[in-house]
Amino acid sequence: ARGHGRHGFRAESMNKSVKMIVLKRMKWAEADLIIHGLEPNGARLHCLARGALKSRKRFGGGLLEPTHYLECQVKMAVREDALHSLEDARLLEGFEGLRSDYDRLNLALRCLDVIDRSNPGDVFPEIFNLLGNSLKTLADGANLARVEAQFGLKFLKLHGVLEFDEWMAPFLEQPIATSAGESAFPQVPTPKRSWLSEQIKRYVQSASL
Repeated sequence: ARGHGRHGFRAESMNKSVKMIVLKRMKWAEADLIIHGLEPNGARLHCLARGALKSRKRFGGGLLEPTHYLECQVKMAVREDALHSLEDARLLEGFEGLRSDYDRLNLALRCLDVIDRSNPGDVFPEIFNLLGNSLKTLADGANLARVEAQFGLKFLKLHGVLEFDEWMAPFLEQPIATSAGESAFPQVPTPKRSWLSEQIKRYVQSASL
């Protein structure tokens, strides 16, 4: 069992097996990377991958790329405000179809950025499911405008800030990984797409404060 000491310390460090979608990677020092991940329960995980830019054995082949779903061994930090240490990782799902088209990958990265900048880090499995299904559906070749609308509307609804209008119904009622086909969804006019984008931007800005 892990206890918490004074000043935000855990009683001891421990190694933990973690699954996560990589939300963001940032270079740190000469060969290290800071990785932001989203766990299946919706919690956020910030890790330091030492030597990641040099170690082909532990992190080779672009393993730590955003969108990748990984199983990792993580050494949990002693201090609660410190970065955990990412010891090694293996790829569970690469969503390779995303990299066949620039617009498809760009939308996937925008979804990651929204989650990374807004999710408070609490247990929120619905957010993980929304992101994972969006990445899979985009990788499988679904209509970009439809997935963009579904992701945005469902994201705002999950956070309790969506004011419902009739045009939203098909996008909210159908799962993103649907078998209904693209004909089940109306086209989203440009003004509505712009409105949705602005609503998400405002929410993310407020959540980041």
